[in-house]
Amino acid sequence: IEAVAGSVTAGAAADVRSGTGDVTLRAGQNLSLGAGADVVTASTGTVSLNAVAGTLTMDGTSNVTATSSSARLRAQGDITLGNVTAAHVSVDSDAGGVVNATGSTTNVTATNLRLQAQGGIGASGRHVSTSVDTLTALAAAGAVYLTEANGVTVGDVAVTVREFNANASTTNVEDVAQSDLTTQANGHIVLVATLGSVVLNEGTATGAGQAVSANGSGSVRIEAVAGSVTAGAAADVRSGTGDVTL
Repeated sequence: IEAVAGSVTAGAAADVRSGTGDVTLRAGQNLSLGAGADVVTASTGTVSLNAVAGTLTMDGTSNVTATSSSARLRAQGDITLGNVTAAHVSVDSDAGGVVNATGSTTNVTATNLRLQAQGGIGASGRHVSTSVDTLTALAAAGAVYLTEANGVTVGDVAVTVREFNANASTTNVEDVAQSDLTTQANGHIVLVATLGSVVLNEGTATGAGQAVSANGSGSVRIEAVAGSVTAGAAADVRSGTGDVTL
C-alpha cells in the first residue's frame, strides 16, 4: 500500500493482513494506524512501515505483528509506538524521536530490538516499554528511557526486511548492526529491568570497549529491580561529566 506523495491511514480496526507474505505500507508523508488497526504477517513474511517525509503514528491499541520474522518502522519525523511484536524489530526516526503511545501495552516484544532516533527515545515520565532479549539504542540529540519487562542484554542488533514493490518484486532493506546504548548530545540513558537481570556486552558494531556511553553531561542509570547487573569484559559504562548509577 503506497501513497507516493501523500499519506497512508488505516482507520479504526482496519487491519492489513497476510498469511506469510511481505506487508509494505509506504507513505510519501505521514503513516498512521488507528485504534485496533493491526498489520499482520508471519514467517517468512516481513513488515515494512515507512513514512518517507512524515511521521509514523500508531494508536496505543494498534498492533504490528510479524510472527517469527522481522518488522521495520521508519519515519522522517516522530514514531509513536503502539504494540510491535516480531523476532527482530528496528525502529528508526531520522529527524524525530520515538514515543510511547497512550494506551499501549508493551511497545516492543521481540528477540532483538534496534532503536535509533535523531531525537529522544522515550521520555523521563513515559519510557518506551519492551519485552526483548537483546537491544541497542542510539539517540543522536536526545535521551534514552527504556523499561524492560524481564531481563535484557545490551548487544549488537541488525534487522533486514523485504519491501514488496508495485511490480511484485521485492527489495531487501537492512538496518546494519548497531551496538550499545548511546547518546550524542548530553542525553541521559536510563534502562530499568523490572523482573530479570541486565547484561552489558562490549559492542562490536558501534564502539569498541564500551556498552553504555552518555555524551557530555548526560547521566546513566542501569537498574535491575529484582535481578543482577553484569558488565562483561571491556563493556565500559561511560559519561563525560554526568552521574553514573548501576
